[in-house]
Amino acid sequence: MTPRHARRVPSLALAAALAALAARPAAAVPAPSGALRRFALLVGVNDGGPGRTSLRYAGTDAERMDEVLRRVGGVAAGDAVLLREPTAAGLRAALSELGARVAAVRGAGRVEVLLYYSGHSDEEGLLVRGARIPYAEVRGWLDGLGAQVRIAILDSCASGAFTRGKGGTRAAPFLVDASSRVSGRAILTSSAADEASQESDRIGASFFTHALVTGLRGAADTSQDGRVTLSEAYQFAFQETLARTERTRSGPQHPEWDIQLAGAGEVVLTELRGGGAALVVPDSAQGRWFVRDDGERLVAELRKYPGRPVALALEPGTYRVTAEEGDRLREARVTLADGQRLELSSERFASVARERTAARGGALETAFVDLALFPPLSTNGDRAVENHLQLGLIASRATRLTGVGIGTVLWVDEDVRGVQLGMGNAARGEVVGLQLGSMGNLAGALRGGQYGALANVVRGDGRGVQVGGVVGWTGGAFTGLQANAVVSYAAEVHGLQTAVTSVVGALSGAQLGVVNVGGAIHGAQVGVVNVARSVRGAQVGVVNVADTVEGASVGLVPLVRDGEQRLLLLGNDAGMLEAGVLLGSRRVHTLLTGAVQRTGDDARLWTGLGLGVRMGGARRFADVDLIGQSVPDEPIDHVRGTLRVLGGWQVARRLALVAGPTVNVLWSRDPAFDPGVAGTPSRELGHGDRVLRLWAGFAAGLRI
Repeated sequence: MTPRHARRVPSLALAAALAALAARPAAAVPAPSGALRRFALLVGVNDGGPGRTSLRYAGTDAERMDEVLRRVGGVAAGDAVLLREPTAAGLRAALSELGARVAAVRGAGRVEVLLYYSGHSDEEGLLVRGARIPYAEVRGWLDGLGAQVRIAILDSCASGAFTRGKGGTRAAPFLVDASSRVSGRAILTSSAADEASQESDRIGASFFTHALVTGLRGAADTSQDGRVTLSEAYQFAFQETLARTERTRSGPQHPEWDIQLAGAGEVVLTELRGGGAALVVPDSAQGRWFVRDDGERLVAELRKYPGRPVALALEPGTYRVTAEEGDRLREARVTLADGQRLELSSERFASVARERTAARGGALETAFVDLALFPPLSTNGDRAVENHLQLGLIASRATRLTGVGIGTVLWVDEDVRGVQLGMGNAARGEVVGLQLGSMGNLAGALRGGQYGALANVVRGDGRGVQVGGVVGWTGGAFTGLQANAVVSYAAEVHGLQTAVTSVVGALSGAQLGVVNVGGAIHGAQVGVVNVARSVRGAQVGVVNVADTVEGASVGLVPLVRDGEQRLLLLGNDAGMLEAGVLLGSRRVHTLLTGAVQRTGDDARLWTGLGLGVRMGGARRFADVDLIGQSVPDEPIDHVRGTLRVLGGWQVARRLALVAGPTVNVLWSRDPAFDPGVAGTPSRELGHGDRVLRLWAGFAAGLRI
């Protein structure tokens, strides 16, 4: 558990007030007067600057909020912007761009905006990679947006200070729906002004965001109307966060709020009745429930009370569900199809035994060596023992190993501090040192190295090197090098991931492989095929696919959902009529071109490939393109290169006029070859049967 910084404020009265509000019958909600459009800016920054401990889960917190808002929060993919590790200037630019997008659609219907920030902060502002963005600046941006509803959620230390800004008075939580009668702002913070916001390795997230996302998925729907309102989400997050942090070393954490909204109804954050996939915990169930996806990521956790069912909106996939009811532990593995509502009935579960462990860090009986044929035929017997030397002919089992283990199969219930050498090595706790297995290795967490001929598995987080002959798998975050021959998988990577097929949930660094698949990429993907949800950096490959790219997508076929997919129609001074397909991000694009050129009584066909960059704004811009073209029905005897600068004016949403100068060079094996620029000043270089001709020209046309 890591604090995100370090007074307790009386928030229990607030929780009681919200509980009373949730229990009150909801006011009738009038039909909205226009279409509702929601924008979301999700920001995760682990780096708070010099002197600040680097966080581990701010990026994944933002990713999880992005995931739930796009699935059940009414935010379209193109209207959600996910920023991982931005600079202060980058965050300000994103805020400004979002403000411009809101201004562009204002008047066309109802607009709501949600800003989420996970990272470092103090009593004065957000701390973004060593720079401070004052709360007053963020509050001013919120107030100046012009959207009917503005919501800010801050998961950071001392973020409660944000609710105390000039002019900020706490109003009664009389919140809004998608009704056109309501306007104002709402601010939720993860902690009081003098408290630490905390994150946990066990849940792989901050306590507050973990609870908030679970609530938004449906656990907070106390009214059972299939919607989660702002008050329901806050109440659930408050109670869960406080309960989970009361016994931590940093002390209890009290989320706070500031509501300044006017109108009737309630703010609905997520809509659960849209026919998406959901797991339903039946009304009779009770105890603490945990839901993990097929990557062992904890996606939902709640305390279930009997008397009402709980539906959790999830993505289609396979899940492991654990129900903890007193001393009884039950598990079920279920597969959820798209659109399916699957009830977790008792017959799906099987009882499981709890792990045999000693309390971590507690006193254990110490035996220097364990000599084992196989458990329990060993000098350890069935005792909880810490060994310094573990020797197993067939297999050996110890509670804790501090030293060296050598054997065919080595098993440690808790941690390993040292080296395990065997065909197969397993540690359910953390390994600090080295696991070397001729077949494979398993660790709960890793700080050091794993080397296995077939497979390496780290169930939690890893730091160091993981090298496998076939497969490497990390359920949490991996920092360092993950290199495997066939498949590398990790929930999060900080460093380098490489394999024939590399798969990652979130990446800060580089991904190298034949096929690279990622969620949020901050860095580079380099491979034949690259697939990502969001990229802040570069994709370099033959085929690149992404929802959003802030940077460059360089490839033969770069497909970016919110990027450029344009048709370019041009004419030039050489009598060429050119059609080109322009694909890529908003700043860097690939051009696939074909052109027809009249040559006397005949026509000549040119095909080519180019790379370009776009500069400027939405209405006026300039494209700088470098293109190579050749005649396809001949040997490669004639190659034309063109550098052009096309100024553009966007006259309609899908139509722009473009024109500008070109610089051209023609390489030809035929001195008599006519490039079609007779009368244009040019210069010839070369001798014999190889000619190089240079000239300046002009091109104009349409960008559709």
